[in-house]
Amino acid sequence: MERTRSAIVTAARDLADTGAEITMPAVAAQAGVSEATAYRYFPDLLSLLRAAVMTEDLVAVLRSATRSDDPVERIGQAAEILGRAVLRRQGAVRVVVASTIAKPATSKDRPVRRFALIERALAPWTDRCGST
Repeated sequence: MERTRSAIVTAARDLADTGAEITMPAVAAQAGVSEATAYRYFPDLLSLLRAAVMTEDLVAVLRSATRSDDPVERIGQAAEILGRAVLRRQGAVRVVVASTIAKPATSKDRPVRRFALIERALAPWTDRCGST
């Protein structure tokens, strides 16, 4: 069971990394399982994408990329990191946005990575000046 779940998650991640449109039938075909099997492991595409691609730690990427304490430079780097992540996985991003529009109750499940990036980018400044 774990091998099948892992194959489905890997297939979703691989498809997401192409930037292509992501559908459950495409993920199932890539994983070599039936669509029904994919749905047995994940009730919908959003939950699959949450397991496959929404786990990337963009704060860690910013931490490793940032050497400056200048808040403007750090915010610029954070925006670039977030933008590149969106471009790289735009098919997955489209699914998340579409699900939020179609099912507004799922909006609470959207990742809010940008807030963590902003907090990390401004950390040296808020350490010196406070949060105000």
